[in-house]
Amino acid sequence: VPGLPVIYMGDEIALDNDDSYRSDPARRHEGRWLHRPPMPWRDDGQVQFADAVARDVHGELLSWIRLRQQLADLRADRPCQVLPSSGAVLAFLRGEHVLAMFNFAAQSTLVDLPRGSWRDLRDDGFLSDHAEVPGFGVRWLLRQAGSAS
Repeated sequence: VPGLPVIYMGDEIALDNDDSYRSDPARRHEGRWLHRPPMPWRDDGQVQFADAVARDVHGELLSWIRLRQQLADLRADRPCQVLPSSGAVLAFLRGEHVLAMFNFAAQSTLVDLPRGSWRDLRDDGFLSDHAEVPGFGVRWLLRQAGSAS
């Protein structure tokens, strides 16, 4: 992302845990090294992706960073309100216009939406009354300008 420093810790490129720290006397006392694998840097200083999954994870993370830069309601200083929802779905409203829903169950769940017209941030589909959240899935919706809040 232009303007952001590139600092990688591993999760953003889907690196696995590294338990080799256990055999290093200088690190074995600290379990946090498990989550600090050696970074696969190339000679030019860029990170080397292990496979397509790592590249996809990185690309997805960058798309969310761009989205967060574009939407004021995703800023850390915006209020967050947990909404009533059905089943094992956690739903919350960020600011007035971003609705996040997380399904912690294996089966899909239909969730009643707050009033307004909503656009899915991932597939650009429009919704008004209900949204299906897939099993173990996530939906991020944006309230359309001028719709009731």
